[in-house]
Amino acid sequence: MTSHDKGLTWQTYPTEVYADLHQVALLKNGKALVLGDAGVALISDDAGKQWRSISINTFENLRSATEFKGRLIITGEEGSIYETSDGGQHWHKNRQD
Repeated sequence: MTSHDKGLTWQTYPTEVYADLHQVALLKNGKALVLGDAGVALISDDAGKQWRSISINTFENLRSATEFKGRLIITGEEGSIYETSDGGQHWHKNRQD
């Protein structure tokens, strides 16, 4: 969803995703990331107008994301941490115990 009038009205965009979505992370350069259940991750390169699925290689429910020093970091519900430094093409899983 997006609003161009400070939240008075909203426009939805179809995603063809049938999982609960939990977080939208606004990234640099007009990119955005949406995370959801069963490893669902969507990324937008145009501030949310179009979305494409990216594979994190997990079925874990994904909960939060941030950018830090050129890396994108995602956390999962079971305590896993996934990170990439190449824009999401290759993900590495770290377990936080």
